[in-house]
Amino acid sequence: MVSRFTVAILALVAMGLMSLGCQQGQSYPSKPVEYVVHAAAGGGTDIMARTIGEIMSKEKIASQTLTVVNKAGGSSAVATAYVAEKKGDPYYIYNITTAQITAQLQGSSKISLSELTPVANLVLDSNCVVVNANSPYKTLAELVEASKSGKKITQGGGSITSSENMQGYLIRKGTGAQWEFVSFNSGGEGITAMLGGHVDMVLPSPAEAVEHVRAGKARILAVNSEKRLEIWPEVPTMKELGIPYVKGMIRGVMMPPGVPADAIKYWEAAFEKMRKTEGWKKYVKEGALEEAWMGSAEYGKYLNDASDGFKSTMSEMGLLKK
Repeated sequence: MVSRFTVAILALVAMGLMSLGCQQGQSYPSKPVEYVVHAAAGGGTDIMARTIGEIMSKEKIASQTLTVVNKAGGSSAVATAYVAEKKGDPYYIYNITTAQITAQLQGSSKISLSELTPVANLVLDSNCVVVNANSPYKTLAELVEASKSGKKITQGGGSITSSENMQGYLIRKGTGAQWEFVSFNSGGEGITAMLGGHVDMVLPSPAEAVEHVRAGKARILAVNSEKRLEIWPEVPTMKELGIPYVKGMIRGVMMPPGVPADAIKYWEAAFEKMRKTEGWKKYVKEGALEEAWMGSAEYGKYLNDASDGFKSTMSEMGLLKK
């Protein structure tokens, strides 16, 4: 027969374990969290991650700092493999764009995004058609007609599976234009080539082009967005020009496989709170981004659907892995 003393001791132990469990749950995160970026420092993806880290810290949204770690290489394959290896570890967050989807479809990455844990999508990043300020082309129609008449036109950009290349393909498909895509190590190098007169055009995100436009070094011919952008109200959308609208680059966050549900909820709530801050709203406005909030469940489904869409386009372009 169990004594009252023993029962009392067991009760105290149980209460202690419950208290400890609560303290452990409340303490997450108890150390800095790595914010993994698949691109080199200075690009749009890197800038977004660092901006998020600064806002989280300034607004005291997260109890620990987000430390940006750049893992460039393999069109995102290096970073994806790095995060996938951290199975169950909630101290890693991964900045996601379309690059991770296309890298897996093209065969550069052996890991599908379905193996990682979706947290949230934040924005869509549109492409825009940009030429040198000294270019003879004042409109996208002029550039298209020049290419169709036999004029050699070149488009600079990042990898062959980049959103710039696929958007360029969709323009050619929709208009009958013909031009060559020239791949550089990064989209930034493609912009430098355009500014130097080495390629005729680029299709970067507005954030990557805005300073060059303000400086009078580049000209915007069209934007791939649902409606005209506030920063360039005079620039037509591709949709207005008869080119089917395709949603821009996703910019969201994921975590390693098998992380605790509480960690997912923590960061989902943190990012939702962050996107309502004035600092984030300013970043979105100045970067000409499109708000596209999706929580964990919705984001996971969206990634699956987006993968199917990219698969179709990449198949047409001959970019799928054999």
